[in-house]
Amino acid sequence: MLSFKNVGLIMLATVSTVSMAGPATDVEINSVKNIPKLESGVTYKNGVVTWVGPFEYGELMTFEVLTEGKRVNKIRFDSNGGRATVGDKMAEFVKNNNVEVEILRFCDSACTTVAINSPKLSGPGILGFHLSYLPEPSGDMIGDIGYMLLSERIKDDNASYIKMWKDNPYLTDSDIELILSESNMDVTIDYSVEYLNSNLKK
Repeated sequence: MLSFKNVGLIMLATVSTVSMAGPATDVEINSVKNIPKLESGVTYKNGVVTWVGPFEYGELMTFEVLTEGKRVNKIRFDSNGGRATVGDKMAEFVKNNNVEVEILRFCDSACTTVAINSPKLSGPGILGFHLSYLPEPSGDMIGDIGYMLLSERIKDDNASYIKMWKDNPYLTDSDIELILSESNMDVTIDYSVEYLNSNLKK
């Protein structure tokens, strides 16, 4: 049975099963919802970055300014995601610098790209996975030309995501199949940090 939680404008789907066997349960999601949310923004202190809010270019610029010439040991996230290009850049940073990622509450969409590229994933949070999608064409010829061009980019991005998921130890083949079959622009499949870490031991 599917249940839904609202995060911003995105509906995130969860399956009511035991988390150690798959997607996060309603109990786990409600527990994370009860964790107090920190103030939005990107901050740096003693090697630890805290990123609360969207994956947008402004937040990325703040991160780069704050961490220039400094060591980053851990990044703490609470984010509904945002721009895939920001997620890709942060994922590369985390992977190349062996940075631990801690999920404070929720890490959805582009944020998951960063999280599963970390050699160490921690925290009580929930990660929400889905592919990239476009809204329906507008019917305007000029707009639809742009739509078709962007559609090709989305296809390429999704192919990259699928390859990354398959090459990643945090997600099983069954997890990937569920994401591909059940997720869409409005529905994200959620997994707990605990569950994803359990896959490393299999």
